[in-house]
Amino acid sequence: MKQESLLTVENLTIGFSGNGRLEEVVSGISFLIQPGETLGLVGESGSGKSMTAMALLQLMPAGAMASGSALFYNKAAKPIDLLAADHETIRRIRGKEISMVFQEPFSSFNPVFTCGEQIKETIENHGLAIGKQAKKLSLDWLAQ
Repeated sequence: MKQESLLTVENLTIGFSGNGRLEEVVSGISFLIQPGETLGLVGESGSGKSMTAMALLQLMPAGAMASGSALFYNKAAKPIDLLAADHETIRRIRGKEISMVFQEPFSSFNPVFTCGEQIKETIENHGLAIGKQAKKLSLDWLAQ
C-alpha cells in the first residue's frame, strides 16, 4: 500500500453539548500533512486551533465531542483513525509519534525541573531509553 500522507483529516467537527443542542467550535475542517511537512494552524483566539490538536490526541475537555476522521499513517500496515482509536492505541502514539506543544508553558512544564529533566522523563516513559542513556538522548535533542 502506497502511503498517501502522514495525516489526513476530513470533515473534523468539534462541539460541546449544552441546552439540548451542540455548539460547534470547529466546523468541518479538512487538511493533510505529507511526510516531512509542517502544518501551522493560524487564527484568532478561540477559533479552535488548540481544540483541533487536542481532538487528534483525544485530549479534549469533558463534554467535548469530535466527529469526522483523522487517519494517521504510521509504521503500521493500515492507517489509524485517531478520533476512533481506543485508549491504549492513542497512549502508544501520544508523545512518541504525535506531540503537542501547549500554548501556556506553565501548564505543560514544571518550573522546578529543567527542560532536559522533563524531556528525559518523557523518553523513559515511552521506553526509548533509561538513566544515563535517556539523559544523553534528551541533551542531544535539545542540541538539535
